[in-house]
Amino acid sequence: MKELKLTVETDAPVTLQNFLIGEKGVSKRLLTKLKRIDGGITRDGKTVRSIDTVYKGDVIVLRFGDDSFLEPNPDLDVPAVYESDGIIVFNKPSGMPVHPSIKHQGDTLGNKFAAMFPDLTFRAVNRLDRDTSGLCVVAKNALAANALQGRCEKVYYAAITGKIPETGTIDAPIARERESIIIRCVREDGQRAVTHYRRIAYNGKYSLAGQYADVP
Repeated sequence: MKELKLTVETDAPVTLQNFLIGEKGVSKRLLTKLKRIDGGITRDGKTVRSIDTVYKGDVIVLRFGDDSFLEPNPDLDVPAVYESDGIIVFNKPSGMPVHPSIKHQGDTLGNKFAAMFPDLTFRAVNRLDRDTSGLCVVAKNALAANALQGRCEKVYYAAITGKIPETGTIDAPIARERESIIIRCVREDGQRAVTHYRRIAYNGKYSLAGQYADVP
């Protein structure tokens, strides 16, 4: 079981449902799922209901079940560009996460895969950020997943306002935003990150750049 602790920080008392959905961005789908799990939502070790009032300083603990089962969602529009006995390659759209999270239940690439292959485990060989579109390789079995692990390369393309040099390098240390587990920023104590890019096109207003490897 996975466990997530959330602290109530609002001064005014609020119902648990309003706290989780309104303050913490928990989806209604996930809240319903948690209510069905024994001990899925607790406060001080005791089960708390969505209609109960929570107060500033309360620590709400959410406990998740096995993530190997994903709820199928056949309504998601994600084209498959290649498929074999061992893998399937999706063209993931921007705005769609690869894996479920606290704020995304039922709208991920994993949910699409579960709808197409209800008897298979979702094994994403590579992953993309939610707002990044591109190809995602998903293995249909453990053998294919192990064979492809570490062998997939990603090349990023970006649209930039204005004209940029034909080639260039971005060398800056990247660190996690202090108040976020997702957002990254450039900071002196961050980890060095080097990106080499080449301008592919320019239409007088926007530049299209592609990432390329630094080959000696």
